[in-house]
Amino acid sequence: MHVATVDTRAPSPFAASVLFAFVANFIYEGDSPLAERRAQAMAIDFDRLRELLGEAEIRQLLDPEALAEHERWLQRLSRPAAHADAVHDMLLGIGDLSIDELRARCVPSDRAEVWARELVGARRAVSLRVGARSRFVAAEDAAKISDALGLTLPAGLPAALLERPKHPMRDLVARYARTHGPFHAADVAARFGLDPRAVSAPIAELLAEGRLLEGAYLPGGTERELCDREVLDALRRKSLAKLRRAVEPVEPRALARLLLEWQGVPRARRGRDALLAVVAELEGCPLIASALETSVLPARIDAYRPWDLDALCASGEVRWAGLEPIGSNDGRIALYRADREALLDRPVRPVEGAVAVHEKEAELVYVIDGGGTLTTGGTAVGQKRTNDANLSGTSIDGGKSQTISKGDFAIIPEGTPHQFKPSNGALVLMTMHVPRPVGGAQ
Repeated sequence: MHVATVDTRAPSPFAASVLFAFVANFIYEGDSPLAERRAQAMAIDFDRLRELLGEAEIRQLLDPEALAEHERWLQRLSRPAAHADAVHDMLLGIGDLSIDELRARCVPSDRAEVWARELVGARRAVSLRVGARSRFVAAEDAAKISDALGLTLPAGLPAALLERPKHPMRDLVARYARTHGPFHAADVAARFGLDPRAVSAPIAELLAEGRLLEGAYLPGGTERELCDREVLDALRRKSLAKLRRAVEPVEPRALARLLLEWQGVPRARRGRDALLAVVAELEGCPLIASALETSVLPARIDAYRPWDLDALCASGEVRWAGLEPIGSNDGRIALYRADREALLDRPVRPVEGAVAVHEKEAELVYVIDGGGTLTTGGTAVGQKRTNDANLSGTSIDGGKSQTISKGDFAIIPEGTPHQFKPSNGALVLMTMHVPRPVGGAQ
């Protein structure tokens, strides 16, 4: 048996189906953070992503900052030249550049023209009029750009550099693609002062060879763009690295700083409005009553005065509720803004054993203390209406019973008869009623 390793540009039909299913599991997983889902998607090649997401969604994957940073790197804007030899290498790598473009890529910028003239004097570069601007071209590229654009070269260049290339226009387009991010055909034509139709044939050849790719790549774009394959791979890698950094775990100290900042502890706030804002941040959260006015509020309000909270409660803007006892002299309470209490309140009640049916609400139940039996389903015996959405009864006929104890959680669907029966003392529950979604949405 002989095993051969083969590198392909695209996965096999079997591998493609595996990749498709693998990515789909994460893209449509609603519980994952957005950055994590994007990172999973960026790990797959763009052909598979196009099948999954379509053209429009791919635009959202490439990070705009990573794209701008990489294009600056390709254009040598982040790697300026510091001497004449570096300017020559730049002309070979990027192509023709005007004096203003050279200044933006040289340090110090005022030496750019001196170095360029030095290269021209040494016959290592020539000055040609490309489009409507005068630009410097490396001597090695002179024949290529002359044949592609129909320019006349100055005398004095070595004969070895005047040999006509086979595909001058295609070479210019390929280099433009290697040194830019996603672009349009009109951008190449404008760079060289050509009609867009003049570059359509070389672009088609590069697409057929797989050196250029066409798709929806630019964030916020409206038309399909072209991009060099290697450039697109680099953009994907950099975007993926940035996304992974965004979802990587942080140190405990960073989390502690975030929590303190989120709760407004480092900020000095003062006054009645500030206290109301703090209540909004804490509302519904179980707070130890003895610590509320000695630790919790003074840490968030500068010069906290207990009577300010009393005034908010007396005015009806703030309400509080007891949740559970802690020992004989303390307990947990919760604060609410008046208009939010109905949404966030955590009703806690000792169970007496009555049958209930909530026609328009599901009930979420958490057993805080004690134990007993929960019976659900069947038919409520002695049924009577307590209001327009709830029924009560004396017992359940044909239901299913289960034992519950401290720490258990139960979900009772709307319209389901249910009954709690405590055993050996009180059964203390925390319940939350969830209304039916508007319009019958699931």
